[in-house]
Amino acid sequence: MKKLAIIVPTKGKINLLIGLLNSIVYQSKYDRNLMTIYIADTGSSDKEKDLIKYYLERLKDEENLNCVFIEYDYYNFAKINNDVVKNHIDKDTELILLCNNDIELVNDAITLMVNEFDDMTGTIGARLLFKNNVVQHCGMTIDGGQIKHLFYKRPFPKKYSDITMKTFGNTGAFMLTSKKMWDEIGGLNENYERCFEDVEYNITCMKKRKWNKTVFSAICWHIESATREKTPLENDTKLLKEFFKKI
Repeated sequence: MKKLAIIVPTKGKINLLIGLLNSIVYQSKYDRNLMTIYIADTGSSDKEKDLIKYYLERLKDEENLNCVFIEYDYYNFAKINNDVVKNHIDKDTELILLCNNDIELVNDAITLMVNEFDDMTGTIGARLLFKNNVVQHCGMTIDGGQIKHLFYKRPFPKKYSDITMKTFGNTGAFMLTSKKMWDEIGGLNENYERCFEDVEYNITCMKKRKWNKTVFSAICWHIESATREKTPLENDTKLLKEFFKKI
């Protein structure tokens, strides 16, 4: 197993964060000594922060789950993840898992994803489902020049259940990559304000001759856009179009 950093931006909505952390406790068999969860708080109230810190202490004492609480006074997904990687994770960290606070593991998705990682990997994603088990995300594809999610809002085809498929990319809501790849790319593009920084990262991995893969046997629930607004800002759309022109 490799040393893993899980980065979770969060603000308020403690029930979602606790749901995520509980699912890691009960579903993940990944070696706790090789896993650290970095909670990047982006503006919870003082009372909410105290509750989060209390819960993290309990997880460390009772479940041997190592969690680090970091405070920010702004929200920018790319900038926050970049800062955590640059200034907070352990120097010997090998893998980075970007994780929204509205994710819940249904099975040992983390281990299943890590087991698929090799030197030719850019990013790895999982099968993300709404709570009704309809697909939210199973990797990205391009259709008519637009980024779309495979099987979006459709029942997942059982014949693909145990397949790991090379895909265009994976959502930053639950995306595994290597620290080496992150450093080579320079992390996420901080010019994006709300969306598409993960799209650019995945494409850059492919430009560097790495494969992006989605592990369909790794399953999580994801409450889409519970942590941010879904609609991209005009600036984000413009940046992505400019990036495409350079490819």
